[in-house]
Amino acid sequence: MQRPTWYWVLRVIMTLLTVLGNGLVMYIIASRKRLRQRRSPNWYILSLAVADFCVGVYNGPSLFLYVWLPVTYSPETWAILEFFMNVFLIASVANLFALTLDRYLAIVHPFTHHNLVNSNGCLAMIVIAWMVALL
Repeated sequence: MQRPTWYWVLRVIMTLLTVLGNGLVMYIIASRKRLRQRRSPNWYILSLAVADFCVGVYNGPSLFLYVWLPVTYSPETWAILEFFMNVFLIASVANLFALTLDRYLAIVHPFTHHNLVNSNGCLAMIVIAWMVALL
């Protein structure tokens, strides 16, 4: 099915905004010592930015190559491409869930949140989010 030109223009703009926006978030958190020292929210945001950056870098160009280049890939190549597309998309959703859970606990249990979610718990949630994506 052929898509209209405006569809592809919007896809390119969305891909560029995704890559540039999340790249900027990663750069700012990595370059500012104060942001790296803060506990859980910034680490969740960094992990989410990495996942979304990977979605933009990988999924956008993969779709363009699929549609615009008449290349016939082997079933194994398609399986690998789909695997990584799904990993990055699921990692994005899983990281968003981890961030939401952290903010929920901070709001519902404001006085005990720092005991419930320390830096080790934050790291564990991020690792679990990426492991879920890899399953």
